[in-house]
Amino acid sequence: MLDLVGKKLGKYRIISKIGQGGMAIVYKATDTTLQRAVALKVMLPHLATDAGFVKRFQHEAVTAANLKHPHIVTIYEVGEQGASTTSPWSTCLGEHCGRSSRKKAC
Repeated sequence: MLDLVGKKLGKYRIISKIGQGGMAIVYKATDTTLQRAVALKVMLPHLATDAGFVKRFQHEAVTAANLKHPHIVTIYEVGEQGASTTSPWSTCLGEHCGRSSRKKAC
């Protein structure tokens, strides 16, 4: 199990775990360079050594990054933070993402 809570992964300070799937763990984190909250998706270590899984992870991020809809989060980047493959997303924790997007657009 990958427990990064309280640690720093590249420029991201990990605050808490949000959830986990079959391919990655998602953490609430802070981008220390831009001083913004992100949901940081971190590929599971045993999959990060498999080129096929890394390619799939990157493809998913690129595909999602090219979608624009108020109910879809923004993907900021996909890359490596140390030995971990990561993808930081916008976050709207604690509120409905669609409502959050509409408020910002007004």
